[in-house]
Amino acid sequence: MIFTVAIVIGLVFVSGARLSMADSPRTSVFISDLHMGLGKDANGAWYSTEDFRWPKALEGFLDHISQVGNGAVDLVIVGDFLELWQPPPTVSCEGPNKDYGCNLQEITEIVRAVIEGHRRELQALAAFSRKGSNCVHVIPGNHDAALVIDGIWSLVAEALESDRGCVTRAKDGTWVSGDGRVVAEHGHQIGWDPNRYGEWPSVSKDFNGNTYLRRPWGEQFVQKIFNDAEAEYGLIDNLSPLSAGVKYRVKDRGVGATAWDVARFLSFNLLETSIRQKIAILGERDDEQTPPEWDIAAARLLGSALFAGALAADDELATALADSDANKDLRDALNRLVGDEKELSDEAVLALCDQLAARKADPLCPTVRRPTLGALVEKAVSSRRRVVAPYVEKRWEKLSAMRVFVYGHTHAFETEWDVPISSRVSVSVLNDGAFQRVIDNEKFRDTARKAGMTPSEALRNLGLETLPACYTFVTIVEAANGGHTRELKAWYAPESEVGQITDVCDPRCADVGHGCS
Repeated sequence: MIFTVAIVIGLVFVSGARLSMADSPRTSVFISDLHMGLGKDANGAWYSTEDFRWPKALEGFLDHISQVGNGAVDLVIVGDFLELWQPPPTVSCEGPNKDYGCNLQEITEIVRAVIEGHRRELQALAAFSRKGSNCVHVIPGNHDAALVIDGIWSLVAEALESDRGCVTRAKDGTWVSGDGRVVAEHGHQIGWDPNRYGEWPSVSKDFNGNTYLRRPWGEQFVQKIFNDAEAEYGLIDNLSPLSAGVKYRVKDRGVGATAWDVARFLSFNLLETSIRQKIAILGERDDEQTPPEWDIAAARLLGSALFAGALAADDELATALADSDANKDLRDALNRLVGDEKELSDEAVLALCDQLAARKADPLCPTVRRPTLGALVEKAVSSRRRVVAPYVEKRWEKLSAMRVFVYGHTHAFETEWDVPISSRVSVSVLNDGAFQRVIDNEKFRDTARKAGMTPSEALRNLGLETLPACYTFVTIVEAANGGHTRELKAWYAPESEVGQITDVCDPRCADVGHGCS
Protein backbone atom coordinates (compact mmCIF):
# COMPACT_ATOMS: atom_id res chain seq x y z
CA MET A 1 0.00 0.00 0.00
CA ILE A 2 1.05 3.60 0.02
CA PHE A 3 2.82 5.71 2.63
CA THR A 4 3.89 9.24 3.70
CA VAL A 5 5.42 11.61 6.18
CA ALA A 6 4.64 14.85 7.96
CA ILE A 7 7.12 16.72 10.13
CA VAL A 8 5.91 18.93 12.89
CA ILE A 9 8.61 21.08 14.46
CA GLY A 10 7.98 23.15 17.51
CA LEU A 11 7.05 23.26 21.15
CA VAL A 12 5.15 19.98 21.08
CA PHE A 13 5.59 18.17 24.37
CA VAL A 14 4.77 14.53 24.94
CA SER A 15 4.51 12.78 28.26
CA GLY A 16 7.04 9.99 28.63
CA ALA A 17 9.99 11.74 27.01
CA ARG A 18 13.17 11.11 28.93
CA LEU A 19 14.42 14.71 29.12
CA SER A 20 12.82 17.66 30.82
CA MET A 21 10.24 19.06 28.43
CA ALA A 22 9.74 22.35 30.20
CA ASP A 23 13.03 23.77 28.89
CA SER A 24 13.52 22.63 25.28
CA PRO A 25 11.33 22.64 22.16
CA ARG A 26 10.77 19.32 20.43
CA THR A 27 10.31 18.25 16.83
CA SER A 28 7.33 16.06 15.95
CA VAL A 29 7.43 14.09 12.71
CA PHE A 30 4.31 12.43 11.30
CA ILE A 31 4.55 9.53 8.86
CA SER A 32 1.78 7.16 7.77
CA ASP A 33 0.84 4.21 5.59
CA LEU A 34 4.09 2.25 5.51
CA HIS A 35 2.11 -1.01 5.17
CA MET A 36 5.02 -3.25 6.17
CA GLY A 37 3.92 -6.75 5.20
CA LEU A 38 5.43 -10.21 4.90
CA GLY A 39 8.73 -9.06 3.39
CA LYS A 40 10.63 -11.77 1.49
CA ASP A 41 9.91 -15.46 1.06
CA ALA A 42 12.25 -18.34 1.87
CA ASN A 43 13.99 -17.89 -1.50
CA GLY A 44 14.75 -14.24 -0.84
CA ALA A 45 12.16 -12.88 -3.28
CA TRP A 46 9.70 -10.18 -2.24
CA TYR A 47 6.17 -11.38 -1.63
CA SER A 48 3.96 -9.92 -4.35
CA THR A 49 1.85 -8.24 -1.67
CA GLU A 50 4.85 -6.48 -0.07
CA ASP A 51 4.91 -2.75 -0.77
CA PHE A 52 7.49 -1.53 1.74
CA ARG A 53 10.80 -2.44 0.10
CA TRP A 54 12.72 0.68 1.03
CA PRO A 55 14.69 0.12 4.28
CA LYS A 56 17.51 2.51 3.29
CA ALA A 57 15.04 5.30 2.62
CA LEU A 58 13.56 4.88 6.09
CA GLU A 59 16.96 4.61 7.79
CA GLY A 60 18.22 7.73 6.05
CA PHE A 61 15.08 9.63 6.95
CA LEU A 62 15.28 8.65 10.61
CA ASP A 63 18.93 9.70 10.79
CA HIS A 64 18.13 13.02 9.12
CA ILE A 65 15.21 14.02 11.33
CA SER A 66 17.07 12.98 14.47
CA GLN A 67 20.03 15.12 13.48
CA VAL A 68 17.94 18.14 12.46
CA GLY A 69 15.81 17.79 15.60
CA ASN A 70 18.88 17.52 17.86
CA GLY A 71 17.74 14.16 19.20
CA ALA A 72 14.50 15.60 20.58
CA VAL A 73 12.03 14.23 18.05
CA ASP A 74 8.60 12.68 18.43
CA LEU A 75 8.06 10.36 15.45
CA VAL A 76 4.31 9.76 15.18
CA ILE A 77 3.32 6.91 12.84
CA VAL A 78 -0.19 7.90 11.83
CA GLY A 79 -1.72 4.50 11.10
CA ASP A 80 -1.17 1.56 8.76
CA PHE A 81 2.36 1.05 10.03
CA LEU A 82 1.89 -2.70 9.45
CA GLU A 83 0.00 -4.52 6.69
CA LEU A 84 -2.16 -7.08 8.52
CA TRP A 85 -4.84 -7.52 5.83
CA GLN A 86 -2.59 -9.64 3.60
CA PRO A 87 -1.82 -12.81 5.54
CA PRO A 88 0.61 -15.59 4.58
CA PRO A 89 -0.89 -18.47 2.57
CA THR A 90 -1.05 -20.67 5.68
CA VAL A 91 -3.45 -18.31 7.48
CA SER A 92 -7.06 -18.20 6.28
CA CYS A 93 -8.65 -15.72 8.72
CA GLU A 94 -12.14 -17.02 7.97
CA GLY A 95 -14.28 -15.93 10.89
CA PRO A 96 -17.81 -17.08 11.78
CA ASN A 97 -19.27 -14.70 9.14
CA LYS A 98 -18.18 -12.04 6.64
CA ASP A 99 -18.01 -9.33 9.31
CA TYR A 100 -15.32 -11.11 11.32
CA GLY A 101 -11.90 -12.33 10.21
CA CYS A 102 -8.82 -13.51 12.08
CA ASN A 103 -8.97 -15.03 15.52
CA LEU A 104 -6.29 -14.07 18.04
CA GLN A 105 -4.07 -17.01 17.17
CA GLU A 106 -4.18 -16.15 13.46
CA ILE A 107 -3.53 -12.42 13.88
CA THR A 108 -0.65 -13.28 16.22
CA GLU A 109 0.85 -15.47 13.50
CA ILE A 110 0.48 -12.65 10.94
CA VAL A 111 2.09 -10.07 13.22
CA ARG A 112 5.02 -12.37 13.96
CA ALA A 113 5.51 -12.96 10.22
CA VAL A 114 5.48 -9.21 9.54
CA ILE A 115 7.94 -8.56 12.36
CA GLU A 116 10.28 -11.20 10.97
CA GLY A 117 9.91 -9.74 7.46
CA HIS A 118 10.94 -6.26 8.62
CA ARG A 119 13.53 -6.79 11.36
CA ARG A 120 15.84 -4.24 9.76
CA GLU A 121 13.26 -1.45 9.72
CA LEU A 122 12.06 -2.20 13.24
CA GLN A 123 15.63 -2.16 14.53
CA ALA A 124 16.17 1.21 12.83
CA LEU A 125 13.11 2.59 14.62
CA ALA A 126 14.30 1.08 17.90
CA ALA A 127 17.72 2.70 17.49
CA PHE A 128 16.03 6.01 16.72
CA SER A 129 13.99 5.78 19.94
CA ARG A 130 17.19 5.43 21.98
CA LYS A 131 18.88 8.57 20.65
CA GLY A 132 18.67 11.58 22.94
CA SER A 133 15.05 12.07 23.94
CA ASN A 134 13.56 10.77 20.68
CA CYS A 135 10.27 8.89 20.94
CA VAL A 136 8.27 6.69 18.56
CA HIS A 137 4.47 6.89 18.87
CA VAL A 138 2.25 4.45 16.96
CA ILE A 139 -1.38 5.19 16.05
CA PRO A 140 -3.38 2.12 14.93
CA GLY A 141 -5.01 2.47 11.50
CA ASN A 142 -7.45 0.25 9.64
CA HIS A 143 -4.85 -2.15 8.18
CA ASP A 144 -3.20 -2.58 11.58
CA ALA A 145 -6.24 -2.10 13.80
CA ALA A 146 -5.19 -5.22 15.74
CA LEU A 147 -2.55 -3.05 17.47
CA VAL A 148 -5.41 -1.79 19.65
CA ILE A 149 -5.33 -5.22 21.35
CA ASP A 150 -2.79 -5.23 24.19
CA GLY A 151 -1.44 -8.72 23.49
CA ILE A 152 -0.82 -7.91 19.82
CA TRP A 153 0.75 -4.54 20.58
CA SER A 154 3.12 -6.19 23.07
CA LEU A 155 4.68 -8.21 20.22
CA VAL A 156 5.40 -5.05 18.25
CA ALA A 157 6.58 -3.14 21.31
CA GLU A 158 9.04 -5.94 22.03
CA ALA A 159 10.33 -5.84 18.43
CA LEU A 160 10.77 -2.07 18.80
CA GLU A 161 12.74 -2.70 22.02
CA SER A 162 10.43 -0.47 24.00
CA ASP A 163 12.15 -1.49 27.23
CA ARG A 164 15.32 0.28 26.03
CA GLY A 165 13.85 3.32 24.28
CA CYS A 166 10.82 5.60 24.21
CA VAL A 167 8.02 3.78 22.36
CA THR A 168 4.31 4.39 22.98
CA ARG A 169 0.94 3.58 21.41
CA ALA A 170 -2.10 5.83 20.98
CA LYS A 171 -4.51 3.06 21.89
CA ASP A 172 -7.68 5.04 21.19
CA GLY A 173 -6.47 6.03 17.71
CA THR A 174 -5.77 9.70 18.48
CA TRP A 175 -2.41 11.31 19.22
CA VAL A 176 -2.46 14.73 20.90
CA SER A 177 0.58 16.93 21.45
CA GLY A 178 1.34 17.92 25.01
CA ASP A 179 0.00 21.43 24.47
CA GLY A 180 -3.13 20.01 22.80
CA ARG A 181 -2.66 22.10 19.64
CA VAL A 182 -1.71 19.29 17.24
CA VAL A 183 -3.96 16.24 16.80
CA ALA A 184 -3.30 13.25 14.54
CA GLU A 185 -5.49 10.32 13.49
CA HIS A 186 -5.22 7.83 10.68
CA GLY A 187 -8.43 9.00 8.98
CA HIS A 188 -10.38 5.80 8.32
CA GLN A 189 -13.13 6.91 10.69
CA ILE A 190 -13.90 10.05 8.66
CA GLY A 191 -17.22 10.25 6.83
CA TRP A 192 -18.63 7.29 4.88
CA ASP A 193 -15.26 5.53 4.61
CA PRO A 194 -15.82 1.81 3.90
CA ASN A 195 -12.85 1.01 6.16
CA ARG A 196 -14.38 2.55 9.27
CA TYR A 197 -15.10 0.48 12.36
CA GLY A 198 -18.58 0.85 13.78
CA GLU A 199 -17.41 0.72 17.41
CA TRP A 200 -13.88 2.11 17.07
CA PRO A 201 -11.54 1.68 18.87
CA SER A 202 -13.17 -1.67 19.70
CA VAL A 203 -11.91 -4.01 16.95
CA SER A 204 -12.78 -7.49 18.25
CA LYS A 205 -15.68 -9.58 19.48
CA ASP A 206 -16.11 -12.96 21.17
CA PHE A 207 -17.98 -15.85 19.51
CA ASN A 208 -18.37 -19.27 21.13
CA GLY A 209 -15.34 -18.82 23.34
CA ASN A 210 -13.08 -17.40 20.62
CA THR A 211 -12.10 -13.77 19.97
CA TYR A 212 -12.25 -12.55 16.36
CA LEU A 213 -11.25 -9.28 14.75
CA ARG A 214 -14.07 -7.22 13.30
CA ARG A 215 -13.74 -6.93 9.53
CA PRO A 216 -15.03 -3.72 7.90
CA TRP A 217 -16.32 -3.95 4.36
CA GLY A 218 -13.14 -2.32 3.01
CA GLU A 219 -11.07 -5.20 4.34
CA GLN A 220 -13.40 -7.72 2.74
CA PHE A 221 -12.94 -5.98 -0.61
CA VAL A 222 -9.16 -5.73 -0.31
CA GLN A 223 -8.93 -9.43 0.39
CA LYS A 224 -11.15 -10.22 -2.61
CA ILE A 225 -9.45 -7.95 -5.15
CA PHE A 226 -5.96 -6.84 -4.13
CA ASN A 227 -4.59 -9.90 -2.37
CA ASP A 228 -5.14 -12.24 -5.31
CA ALA A 229 -4.58 -9.69 -8.08
CA GLU A 230 -1.24 -8.36 -6.80
CA ALA A 231 0.64 -11.45 -8.01
CA GLU A 232 -0.32 -10.50 -11.57
CA TYR A 233 -0.83 -6.73 -11.26
CA GLY A 234 2.09 -5.60 -9.13
CA LEU A 235 1.13 -1.92 -9.01
CA ILE A 236 -2.60 -2.39 -8.44
CA ASP A 237 -2.53 -0.76 -5.00
CA ASN A 238 0.23 1.78 -5.68
CA LEU A 239 -1.88 4.04 -7.89
CA SER A 240 -3.63 7.10 -6.56
CA PRO A 241 -6.57 6.93 -6.24
CA LEU A 242 -6.73 3.24 -5.33
CA SER A 243 -9.78 2.81 -7.54
CA ALA A 244 -7.62 3.35 -10.66
CA GLY A 245 -5.93 -0.03 -10.34
CA VAL A 246 -9.26 -1.74 -9.78
CA LYS A 247 -10.69 -0.13 -12.92
CA TYR A 248 -7.80 -1.39 -15.05
CA ARG A 249 -8.27 -4.86 -13.64
CA VAL A 250 -12.01 -4.72 -14.35
CA LYS A 251 -11.31 -3.71 -17.95
CA ASP A 252 -8.66 -6.41 -18.31
CA ARG A 253 -10.33 -9.33 -16.54
CA GLY A 254 -13.92 -8.36 -15.79
CA VAL A 255 -15.46 -7.45 -12.48
CA GLY A 256 -14.13 -10.48 -10.58
CA ALA A 257 -15.74 -9.60 -7.25
CA THR A 258 -19.45 -8.92 -7.09
CA ALA A 259 -20.63 -5.86 -9.02
CA TRP A 260 -21.99 -4.48 -5.74
CA ASP A 261 -18.57 -4.67 -4.10
CA VAL A 262 -16.88 -2.94 -7.04
CA ALA A 263 -19.58 -0.26 -7.10
CA ARG A 264 -19.08 0.54 -3.42
CA PHE A 265 -15.32 0.66 -3.76
CA LEU A 266 -15.34 2.85 -6.86
CA SER A 267 -17.84 5.25 -5.32
CA PHE A 268 -15.65 5.81 -2.29
CA ASN A 269 -12.44 6.27 -4.22
CA LEU A 270 -14.02 8.54 -6.80
CA LEU A 271 -15.14 10.76 -3.95
CA GLU A 272 -11.59 10.69 -2.53
CA THR A 273 -10.06 11.83 -5.82
CA SER A 274 -8.86 15.42 -5.93
CA ILE A 275 -9.75 17.26 -9.13
CA ARG A 276 -7.80 20.40 -8.30
CA GLN A 277 -5.63 19.74 -11.35
CA LYS A 278 -8.70 20.32 -13.53
CA ILE A 279 -9.65 23.65 -11.99
CA ALA A 280 -7.38 25.85 -14.11
CA ILE A 281 -9.37 25.16 -17.28
CA LEU A 282 -12.62 26.25 -15.70
CA GLY A 283 -11.72 29.83 -14.89
CA GLU A 284 -10.92 31.84 -11.79
CA ARG A 285 -12.89 31.78 -8.58
CA ASP A 286 -15.26 34.66 -7.90
CA ASP A 287 -16.10 35.01 -4.21
CA GLU A 288 -19.14 37.12 -5.02
CA GLN A 289 -20.88 34.41 -7.00
CA THR A 290 -23.60 32.27 -5.46
CA PRO A 291 -22.64 28.65 -4.83
CA PRO A 292 -24.83 25.90 -6.27
CA GLU A 293 -27.55 24.20 -4.28
CA TRP A 294 -28.02 20.72 -5.70
CA ASP A 295 -31.38 18.98 -5.59
CA ILE A 296 -30.29 15.79 -3.82
CA ALA A 297 -33.44 13.78 -4.46
CA ALA A 298 -33.40 14.63 -8.17
CA ALA A 299 -29.66 13.93 -8.38
CA ARG A 300 -30.18 10.40 -7.03
CA LEU A 301 -32.45 9.73 -10.02
CA LEU A 302 -29.41 10.06 -12.29
CA GLY A 303 -28.23 6.68 -11.01
CA SER A 304 -25.01 5.38 -12.56
CA ALA A 305 -24.80 8.54 -14.72
CA LEU A 306 -23.87 10.38 -11.52
CA PHE A 307 -20.64 8.34 -11.50
CA ALA A 308 -20.05 8.20 -15.25
CA GLY A 309 -20.25 11.99 -15.55
CA ALA A 310 -17.78 12.54 -12.70
CA LEU A 311 -15.17 10.37 -14.45
CA ALA A 312 -12.79 11.67 -17.09
CA ALA A 313 -14.04 11.18 -20.65
CA ASP A 314 -11.28 8.68 -21.45
CA ASP A 315 -11.65 6.76 -18.20
CA GLU A 316 -12.00 3.00 -18.75
CA LEU A 317 -14.94 2.74 -16.38
CA ALA A 318 -16.74 5.68 -18.00
CA THR A 319 -16.46 3.94 -21.36
CA ALA A 320 -17.71 0.68 -19.90
CA LEU A 321 -20.65 2.34 -18.17
CA ALA A 322 -21.67 4.01 -21.43
CA ASP A 323 -21.66 0.65 -23.27
CA SER A 324 -25.17 -0.72 -23.57
CA ASP A 325 -24.00 -4.31 -23.23
CA ALA A 326 -20.83 -4.37 -21.12
CA ASN A 327 -20.93 -4.34 -17.33
CA LYS A 328 -24.70 -4.07 -17.03
CA ASP A 329 -24.43 -5.62 -13.56
CA LEU A 330 -22.08 -2.85 -12.49
CA ARG A 331 -24.42 -0.15 -13.81
CA ASP A 332 -27.30 -1.79 -11.98
CA ALA A 333 -25.24 -1.91 -8.78
CA LEU A 334 -24.37 1.79 -9.09
CA ASN A 335 -28.03 2.63 -9.67
CA ARG A 336 -28.88 0.76 -6.48
CA LEU A 337 -26.06 2.46 -4.59
CA VAL A 338 -27.12 5.98 -5.60
CA GLY A 339 -30.68 5.30 -4.52
CA ASP A 340 -29.72 4.01 -1.07
CA GLU A 341 -29.24 6.78 1.51
CA LYS A 342 -27.61 4.36 3.94
CA GLU A 343 -24.99 3.36 1.38
CA LEU A 344 -24.38 6.75 -0.27
CA SER A 345 -24.95 9.71 2.02
CA ASP A 346 -26.42 13.04 0.95
CA GLU A 347 -22.95 14.56 1.43
CA ALA A 348 -21.53 12.01 -1.01
CA VAL A 349 -24.19 12.84 -3.60
CA LEU A 350 -23.38 16.55 -3.23
CA ALA A 351 -19.67 15.83 -3.69
CA LEU A 352 -20.35 13.85 -6.88
CA CYS A 353 -22.54 16.69 -8.18
CA ASP A 354 -19.65 19.07 -7.51
CA GLN A 355 -17.38 16.91 -9.64
CA LEU A 356 -19.90 16.66 -12.48
CA ALA A 357 -20.12 20.44 -12.46
CA ALA A 358 -16.35 20.91 -12.48
CA ARG A 359 -16.05 18.59 -15.47
CA LYS A 360 -19.01 20.33 -17.15
CA ALA A 361 -20.52 16.88 -17.55
CA ASP A 362 -23.84 16.21 -19.20
CA PRO A 363 -26.18 15.77 -17.46
CA LEU A 364 -25.51 18.15 -14.60
CA CYS A 365 -27.23 17.49 -11.31
CA PRO A 366 -30.52 19.40 -11.01
CA THR A 367 -30.24 22.47 -8.84
CA VAL A 368 -32.46 24.33 -6.45
CA ARG A 369 -30.57 27.51 -7.39
CA ARG A 370 -28.59 27.79 -10.63
CA PRO A 371 -24.87 28.37 -9.94
CA THR A 372 -22.41 30.38 -12.04
CA LEU A 373 -19.17 28.95 -13.41
CA GLY A 374 -16.97 30.48 -10.72
CA ALA A 375 -19.19 29.03 -8.02
CA LEU A 376 -18.95 25.60 -9.64
CA VAL A 377 -15.17 25.82 -9.55
CA GLU A 378 -15.18 26.76 -5.86
CA LYS A 379 -17.51 23.88 -5.01
CA ALA A 380 -15.38 21.45 -7.00
CA VAL A 381 -12.31 22.47 -5.03
CA SER A 382 -14.09 21.91 -1.75
CA SER A 383 -16.01 18.69 -2.50
CA ARG A 384 -13.82 16.43 -0.34
CA ARG A 385 -14.00 18.99 2.42
CA ARG A 386 -17.75 18.44 2.68
CA VAL A 387 -16.87 15.32 4.65
CA VAL A 388 -13.57 16.12 6.37
CA ALA A 389 -14.58 19.54 7.73
CA PRO A 390 -17.59 18.32 9.77
CA TYR A 391 -15.41 15.57 11.24
CA VAL A 392 -12.73 18.08 12.27
CA GLU A 393 -15.39 20.30 13.81
CA LYS A 394 -16.65 17.38 15.92
CA ARG A 395 -13.13 16.52 17.05
CA TRP A 396 -12.58 20.16 18.05
CA GLU A 397 -15.65 20.00 20.28
CA LYS A 398 -13.78 17.43 22.38
CA LEU A 399 -10.26 18.78 21.82
CA SER A 400 -10.83 22.54 21.84
CA ALA A 401 -7.11 23.42 21.99
CA MET A 402 -6.63 21.79 18.57
CA ARG A 403 -5.33 24.12 15.85
CA VAL A 404 -3.74 21.56 13.51
CA PHE A 405 -5.23 18.22 12.38
CA VAL A 406 -2.98 15.72 10.59
CA TYR A 407 -4.23 12.55 8.93
CA GLY A 408 -3.16 10.03 6.27
CA HIS A 409 -5.07 7.02 4.93
CA THR A 410 -5.88 8.33 1.43
CA HIS A 411 -2.28 7.98 0.17
CA ALA A 412 -2.59 11.43 -1.43
CA PHE A 413 -0.94 14.40 0.26
CA GLU A 414 -2.89 17.62 0.73
CA THR A 415 -1.56 21.11 1.06
CA GLU A 416 -2.87 23.01 4.06
CA TRP A 417 -6.48 24.15 4.18
CA ASP A 418 -8.54 25.57 7.03
CA VAL A 419 -11.73 24.58 8.80
CA PRO A 420 -13.29 27.70 10.37
CA ILE A 421 -14.68 26.91 13.80
CA SER A 422 -15.70 30.43 14.79
CA SER A 423 -14.79 34.01 13.95
CA ARG A 424 -11.70 33.61 16.14
CA VAL A 425 -10.75 29.95 15.76
CA SER A 426 -9.84 27.78 12.77
CA VAL A 427 -8.11 24.42 12.42
CA SER A 428 -5.48 23.78 9.76
CA VAL A 429 -5.82 20.38 8.06
CA LEU A 430 -3.00 18.46 6.38
CA ASN A 431 -2.79 15.02 4.83
CA ASP A 432 0.72 13.56 4.88
CA GLY A 433 0.16 11.21 1.92
CA ALA A 434 2.15 8.00 2.38
CA PHE A 435 5.72 6.99 3.25
CA GLN A 436 5.75 4.72 0.25
CA ARG A 437 6.18 4.80 -3.50
CA VAL A 438 2.99 5.79 -5.27
CA ILE A 439 2.07 7.29 -8.61
CA ASP A 440 -0.81 9.53 -9.61
CA ASN A 441 -3.14 7.83 -12.09
CA GLU A 442 -2.69 10.48 -14.78
CA LYS A 443 1.10 10.23 -14.47
CA PHE A 444 0.82 6.44 -14.60
CA ARG A 445 -1.14 6.65 -17.83
CA ASP A 446 1.55 8.89 -19.30
CA THR A 447 4.22 6.42 -18.21
CA ALA A 448 2.33 3.52 -19.80
CA ARG A 449 1.84 5.45 -23.03
CA LYS A 450 5.55 6.32 -23.27
CA ALA A 451 6.38 2.65 -22.72
CA GLY A 452 4.01 1.64 -25.51
CA MET A 453 1.70 -0.19 -23.11
CA THR A 454 -1.95 0.01 -22.16
CA PRO A 455 -2.53 0.87 -18.50
CA SER A 456 -3.48 -2.76 -17.81
CA GLU A 457 -0.26 -3.97 -19.42
CA ALA A 458 1.77 -1.45 -17.43
CA LEU A 459 0.03 -2.59 -14.26
CA ARG A 460 1.30 -6.11 -14.97
CA ASN A 461 4.77 -5.32 -16.28
CA LEU A 462 6.11 -2.31 -14.38
CA GLY A 463 7.67 -2.93 -10.97
CA LEU A 464 7.56 -0.90 -7.77
CA GLU A 465 11.15 0.12 -8.43
CA THR A 466 9.97 2.16 -11.43
CA LEU A 467 7.89 4.47 -9.24
CA PRO A 468 9.30 7.80 -7.93
CA ALA A 469 11.57 7.32 -4.93
CA CYS A 470 9.76 10.13 -3.11
CA TYR A 471 8.03 10.23 0.26
CA THR A 472 6.16 13.43 1.09
CA PHE A 473 6.07 15.18 4.45
CA VAL A 474 4.77 18.37 6.03
CA THR A 475 6.78 20.61 8.34
CA ILE A 476 4.77 22.38 11.04
CA VAL A 477 6.70 24.89 13.13
CA GLU A 478 5.19 26.32 16.31
CA ALA A 479 6.06 29.98 16.67
CA ALA A 480 6.73 31.80 19.93
CA ASN A 481 3.30 33.44 19.75
CA GLY A 482 1.57 30.06 19.73
CA GLY A 483 0.92 29.98 15.99
CA HIS A 484 2.19 27.44 13.48
CA THR A 485 3.76 27.55 10.03
CA ARG A 486 3.47 24.58 7.68
CA GLU A 487 5.51 23.47 4.68
CA LEU A 488 4.97 20.52 2.34
CA LYS A 489 8.17 18.74 1.27
CA ALA A 490 9.40 15.40 -0.07
CA TRP A 491 12.12 12.98 1.04
CA TYR A 492 13.84 11.90 -2.18
CA ALA A 493 15.69 8.68 -1.48
CA PRO A 494 16.56 6.04 -4.09
CA GLU A 495 17.88 2.97 -2.26
CA SER A 496 21.30 3.45 -3.89
CA GLU A 497 21.70 7.10 -2.86
CA VAL A 498 21.77 9.29 0.23
CA GLY A 499 18.33 10.82 0.77
CA GLN A 500 17.61 14.52 0.66
CA ILE A 501 14.71 16.87 1.30
CA THR A 502 13.26 18.48 -1.79
CA ASP A 503 10.10 20.10 -3.16
CA VAL A 504 7.11 17.82 -3.80
CA CYS A 505 7.08 19.02 -7.41
CA ASP A 506 10.79 18.41 -7.95
CA PRO A 507 10.98 16.79 -11.42
CA ARG A 508 12.31 13.65 -9.73
CA CYS A 509 9.13 13.46 -7.66
CA ALA A 510 6.57 15.05 -9.97
CA ASP A 511 5.15 11.71 -11.11
CA VAL A 512 3.66 11.34 -7.63
CA GLY A 513 1.23 13.93 -8.97
CA HIS A 514 -1.52 15.33 -6.72
CA GLY A 515 -1.36 18.80 -8.23
CA CYS A 516 2.13 19.00 -9.73
CA SER A 517 1.86 20.17 -13.35
